[in-house]
Amino acid sequence: MPLQRPIYRVNITLDYDQGLITAQERVEFINPAPTELREIKFNVPPARHAGAIQITDARVAGQPNALLFSQDKTVLMVQLAEPLTAGKSLTLS
Repeated sequence: MPLQRPIYRVNITLDYDQGLITAQERVEFINPAPTELREIKFNVPPARHAGAIQITDARVAGQPNALLFSQDKTVLMVQLAEPLTAGKSLTLS
């Protein structure tokens, strides 16, 4: 059965002494659009609060090279190294 919607997996480490949370998220994503995607956008609600979140890396899972990304307020835009065609999937980390 094909993937119908993104699947999110999050590993979290909580450091009580420093008051920090470190997280790694993996997203299994299928392109639902009828055209290819060159970027994938994510909503990042904690970014509403200055300094609440720092995103340090984005990549296709299993690939050595990080992807370019930018953030505009609560929207994270990840540029794909290769276009993702309609109906194809990938896993981002």
